[in-house]
Amino acid sequence: NAVKFNSSIASEAKRNNDTLRYTMIFPTVDYQSGCNRVLSELENRGYDVRKIWNAWTLAETPADTGYRGINVTIISSQKQKFELQFHTKESFKLKMETHGLYKERRNPQI
Repeated sequence: NAVKFNSSIASEAKRNNDTLRYTMIFPTVDYQSGCNRVLSELENRGYDVRKIWNAWTLAETPADTGYRGINVTIISSQKQKFELQFHTKESFKLKMETHGLYKERRNPQI
């Protein structure tokens, strides 16, 4: 049982990409170019951009959770996994105002 438990922890740890999280906020008019510029610069510096999730594309679809932003999983040159979130001032404000609801929704005990 201990082996299975440890395997579950290792599996979950691999999936978890936002233990270390950074947020960048751009003016709406510069949002797309800002995101592209930052990701390009990170790649030029040896960071590995692994996964890009663009929640804006889910707006007004059945998968729309109300979240607006771009979340990117990145591996540093020292093999540290982290998440970088890109927001506008408005989307960040919305995220912060609704984060409690997000945590409730993710809690299996509720």
